[in-house]
Amino acid sequence: MNKLFGTSKPKPAPEPATNINAPTLGETSQKMDQRTKVIQVKIDECNTQLTELKNQMKTARGASLNSLKQRALQCLRRRKMYDQQLGSVMNQQFNVDQVAFATESMQDTMNTVSALREANTQQQAMMKNFNMD
Repeated sequence: MNKLFGTSKPKPAPEPATNINAPTLGETSQKMDQRTKVIQVKIDECNTQLTELKNQMKTARGASLNSLKQRALQCLRRRKMYDQQLGSVMNQQFNVDQVAFATESMQDTMNTVSALREANTQQQAMMKNFNMD
């Protein structure tokens, strides 16, 4: 069949996609840290709202008590959502920090290996010059 139609032309290897404007791991970790702080502030606001509602509920009766309970329930739901978001962001930040640490470790290992190679070549040169007599 190839004799009749021939073979297809070889396709060039796809070039790896490199994004010049991609943020570094450090920048990403800092952004996630800022997001964590923002979410923590929102959680603290919910906590203060809940304490205020709790104090108001002590003296309320009837319909006002029910409305305060509804507001407290909404605030608890919001706080639970913020807690989940905080956990998710903290997990992501942990993963980014782990990748950054692994990258730094690999770079350190490469530097150590090159230093050991250089020291080995220097020792061999010195041994050639060394005369036992």
